[in-house]
Amino acid sequence: MEAQNDDKTASEKVLDVLEDEYRATPYLLRERTDLSKQRLNRVLNRLRASGDVTKVCRGLYEIGDGHTNPYTSARVQQRGAIKFADALCSALSDETLAAIEDELDGLNPSDLDFGDDAGDER
Repeated sequence: MEAQNDDKTASEKVLDVLEDEYRATPYLLRERTDLSKQRLNRVLNRLRASGDVTKVCRGLYEIGDGHTNPYTSARVQQRGAIKFADALCSALSDETLAAIEDELDGLNPSDLDFGDDAGDER
């Protein structure tokens, strides 16, 4: 029984790294979790089988579609949105970016209309 608790802890460590990094190599996972190569491989295989982790390509892993932790899912989505915004900002010219920032500075969130779907039930 103790081994199962230990395995759960190892799995959580791996998932924590993937939540923070979005994608990671086995080397990075070993560095951050202090798991042996063999132990990490067992944990990754178990997480892949459960759908919690996806093997993107040889030597690269990410949180899988089967990972159901709502806190993690929200963090992963937020991280993806931030990366998208960063990429978008890099693609825009400085003048365009400055104009967008000026518009956002004057924006009042209460003036935004998100439609009926996003109704705020208080």
